Amino acid sequence: MDSLIESIKEQETRARSYYSDPCYHLDQNDFIEMLILDGCFLIELFRKAPSKHAKDRQDNDDPIFNMPCMLEYLYHDILLLENQLPWFVLESIYKLIEGGSPKTPLSQVVIDFFTDSVAEAEIFSCPDPNSPKPWPEILHVLDLIRTSLVQKHLEHADQKKTPTSKLVNHLPQRIPSAAALSEAGVKFRKGPSGCILNITFEGGIFTIPPLAIDERTAPMFRNLMAYEQCYFNCKHMITSYAVLMDNLIDTNKDVDLLCEKHILANWLSADDASNFFNDLYNDTTVIDFVYKEVCDEVHSYRKVPWHKWRKKLKRDYFETPWSTISFIAAFVLLVLTFLQTIYTLQPYYHPRS
Repeated sequence: MDSLIESIKEQETRARSYYSDPCYHLDQNDFIEMLILDGCFLIELFRKAPSKHAKDRQDNDDPIFNMPCMLEYLYHDILLLENQLPWFVLESIYKLIEGGSPKTPLSQVVIDFFTDSVAEAEIFSCPDPNSPKPWPEILHVLDLIRTSLVQKHLEHADQKKTPTSKLVNHLPQRIPSAAALSEAGVKFRKGPSGCILNITFEGGIFTIPPLAIDERTAPMFRNLMAYEQCYFNCKHMITSYAVLMDNLIDTNKDVDLLCEKHILANWLSADDASNFFNDLYNDTTVIDFVYKEVCDEVHSYRKVPWHKWRKKLKRDYFETPWSTISFIAAFVLLVLTFLQTIYTLQPYYHPRS
């Protein structure tokens, strides 16, 4: 305990600088006590969570892991922006508890803890030492969760070598909903599981990674977006995702379409799902909208009338085998009628000599 107190004392000034209000209402002892108590609780909570990277450390009588809904409250509270502890403080405590050289990085332990907080654990990524793009410095737990969501998208953007554009402080023209786009000939395809931000539009096909939404998803997104709104050096990537998805989801028909394509796994009511993203980004600002090029491509595609006509032709005449057979039969009958007319008129214009 003495070594822990001394370690945190040495980092007091740096820790205070991480808060917008440097906690001057707390003297040194109270501030250090807060960091140690909160930090030790979090580290033990993360270490005891079920993980494939560590042995089970849970007690049979542990109320946190055995009391219904207790973890749900903790998932919510730990991600609140106002509840964050500096990451380097957590790492210091973690290394002391693990004996100085932990086998599993703290980032991996924390992400393992939060995999049960969402319906699709694949949306989180972990630091890869072989990645060409190293992870940025982590500031706190909420920053780690955001980085695990957006890092694969940043790597994907680097591979495409997309030129950086000038920062835009306004949103582009809103694109139509998924159902309206489908009527205009746009196809929706489920993208690879993993980074939910890797959304593309190419050749009239909207490729969107799957996302499961339930009552736990909204609080996580709200805190991530609050962080993007408050931190000056944080690109609005999660906020951009929420805006784009709100464009696509306007009514229950849009939810049904995306669920049918296995893009959405909806554990809410249809009405709640249609309002899910709209409620998320109310009263937020989006700077440098990530999907501006995607929206521009969608608008360009919709300007071509043939795409809509082709979709209407397919829907009206080729949607079922019977309508296809009827169309072919009608076409053959039209051709035969045309040929019969030609053969009927030929003797009149070209009589035999």
